[in-house]
Amino acid sequence: MGLNRRTDSADFDNRLGILSVTTPENGSPRVLLLRVTAHANILSSDNYLISADYFGITRERLEARFGCKIMMMQGASGDVRPRFHQENTEYLEIHSFEAAEKGFSEEYQKRYRVQSKNALEQTADSICQAVSAILPAMTAKPVTHLTMKSVFSHFTADVPSLTQAERIAGEALKEAGIDGTDWLREVKRLNGEGVSQQFSEVEIQYFSLNDGCLCGIANEAMCRISIDAMEAAGTPLLFLNGYTNGCNSYLPTAGEYEKGGYEVLWSNLVYFPYHGRVMPFNRDTAGQLVEKVVQNWRKLRADCG
Repeated sequence: MGLNRRTDSADFDNRLGILSVTTPENGSPRVLLLRVTAHANILSSDNYLISADYFGITRERLEARFGCKIMMMQGASGDVRPRFHQENTEYLEIHSFEAAEKGFSEEYQKRYRVQSKNALEQTADSICQAVSAILPAMTAKPVTHLTMKSVFSHFTADVPSLTQAERIAGEALKEAGIDGTDWLREVKRLNGEGVSQQFSEVEIQYFSLNDGCLCGIANEAMCRISIDAMEAAGTPLLFLNGYTNGCNSYLPTAGEYEKGGYEVLWSNLVYFPYHGRVMPFNRDTAGQLVEKVVQNWRKLRADCG
């Protein structure tokens, strides 16, 4: 249901996580919790309507199909756009401010609202078909252990030199029309005060149920990070998710860090006042995070016997 939007990257976490809470009498579902991987931005920056995007229409269809409440959460989707989208999505993801300045004609709105509406329906259909195929084969099991835990980890972001900052701001202006004036001013202030690093505490949250675990951070983590955590843990039932109780900047992998671009560098020129940092976490952060996630998950498993 998703596509990696980064250049030369085919990474994608194609797992559909389903947690079904059933009635003890007949095993019918009372609540379904779905974990999917794709930005909920089929309705792009040219849409001024209040909407739950594909989450909304998918929940409506599944609730009608299974007669129970549906909850949905995003996986590590920092670099994943929905597979179905309007044809100018790639431009709008980077040039939203420029597009808004030009305005959207009635002809434009008519054309692209039809496309985005169709994309919403296609995405909902895709998820519903997958759930309908999997759910009948699932077997309800009693709860043998249930643990919730929160762990804080300390991560670092280096402050760029003025020369580096001017290069980044120049690229952002040229490639995405982003004005980095305020960001450059802040970098200059930090350099002038001798601040070479900034720090943040990242909360890693765990919901561990039997053999499965939902793990979340507030960052827009790239999907490769979730895949690495799954592989390091040796189980597809460890799901690392982004956007958990907040959104605190993109979190790139070391490999994507080298490529730069919007998710790694340019977005910081816009959102640095909210994140408390002028740069993303350092390139080794994703690897450190995976180690901490898996280490804590194993400890939770061991504590539960």
